[in-house]
Amino acid sequence: MTELTDILILAAAGLGGGILAGILGIGGGVVYVLIFSYYLQRMTPVPIGKDIVQIMVANSAFALIFAGLSGSIRQYLVRNFYPRFTLWLAASGAISAILTTLIIEYTGVYTPKEFAVVFSLLMVPIMARMVFQERFTTPGNTFPVSPYSLLITGFLAGAVMALSGLGGGFVIIPVLNGLFRVPIKKTVSISLAFIAIVAAVFSLYNLILVDYSQYQLPGTVGAIVFPLVLPVLAGVILGAPLGVHIGHRLPNRVLRIIFVVFCLFVIVRLIVQFYS
Repeated sequence: MTELTDILILAAAGLGGGILAGILGIGGGVVYVLIFSYYLQRMTPVPIGKDIVQIMVANSAFALIFAGLSGSIRQYLVRNFYPRFTLWLAASGAISAILTTLIIEYTGVYTPKEFAVVFSLLMVPIMARMVFQERFTTPGNTFPVSPYSLLITGFLAGAVMALSGLGGGFVIIPVLNGLFRVPIKKTVSISLAFIAIVAAVFSLYNLILVDYSQYQLPGTVGAIVFPLVLPVLAGVILGAPLGVHIGHRLPNRVLRIIFVVFCLFVIVRLIVQFYS
């Protein structure tokens, strides 16, 4: 992982994921999973096997920290930041992400093939939301959102992050915006902050309490492969604020179409990779 071309590809992936995170509040994990699944097997002389799922998810979550944080800083600067909502969601989300990972590790039932299926199924509501966004953006008065509802929503979103490497925003956004009629810009801001906090806690677990040294991945601490993830982070830090700016300034119909096409490509790519 020293070739300039690879570094530029990873940085471009981070930029694209960061822009998607800023615009849509979903974290950009769909981009990170694709690029990490491609590079991980190239970086090690030892076949990774089923552990590639957890390593891929761990590195995607690490990138999500900076996508969420960069976007949240931009949201704070434009005075669109809501810490109370975020903390209720993140409290249960962090617990759920770690608990889900522990269950996967101790049962050993989550193989790359199952990951490809779960990831593909989870992408369906994301793509539906992108295609029919106007229907999901519900007008009318905001309904009260209880802490209990936020805890349940956060718990589901945290489990999704651990299972797929996605940010969990596609759980939070339909629930808050579609069910409770929280304005979409407020919902996107809450989702970005949730992603930053839960991904940070999840990444601490993957840095300190996980060991994949047997795969001889260079520059790895715990499950985080730094030569792989650092170029992505450079792109993320630039892309997320840009995405927030685009989301506030421009209509995104064309971007939604591009996103759906890209999601379909990612699904096909993962199925071909893990079923061939």
